[in-house]
Amino acid sequence: MLSKSLGDSELWLEEVIFERETEILSELPPESRLRIERYRRREDRARSAFSERMVRQYFSKRQDIPPERLRIFRDLLGRPYIPGESMDFNISHSGRYAAVVFSPGRVGLDIERIQRETEPGMEEQLCSRRELLSIRSSDCPAELFSRLWVLKESYLKARGSGFLTEEELPEFQFLGKRILCSRRTRSISLLKLSPSKDSADPEAYYLAVTVL
Repeated sequence: MLSKSLGDSELWLEEVIFERETEILSELPPESRLRIERYRRREDRARSAFSERMVRQYFSKRQDIPPERLRIFRDLLGRPYIPGESMDFNISHSGRYAAVVFSPGRVGLDIERIQRETEPGMEEQLCSRRELLSIRSSDCPAELFSRLWVLKESYLKARGSGFLTEEELPEFQFLGKRILCSRRTRSISLLKLSPSKDSADPEAYYLAVTVL
């Protein structure tokens, strides 16, 4: 597992081993196992189990309680939270990656495979006019769209209010290593995950964290 500091936030990232699904599920309390076992695909069950185990490992140390005693609730939109806890957290998974970010501010996390091509109409639906101009003048338009997509998703998850209208969606600009957002944020982080030699997943991913 990789642990990385992002300012006052902490990112935990793990490569999911689908074959360990049953083993990881056995470490979780019965109510979590029942919820996760409703997923039909083994990959979805494994990603969810690995993610929840990370949440329980982090907060069990923070609260000095056994991981299985930690109570995790979900709001009306399904966003997990821990009552009375000052640290917010958010979960995302894609492919063989599962990630959790912990932050004292309202936080959103998203991870997505880098696209080789985009679906017709997706760019126009999610991007501003300036972003569209950047994509169409880019040498790697699908990769630039992937960067914008993962950033927008992390912002939406930090907001925790579902999908925003076209006027409310944030616009992003890249100035060297700086990322500018049209909406107020405390911090934005963007990481590119390239596959290691021993990785079972040959794809590259972008991971974004937004703190409001």
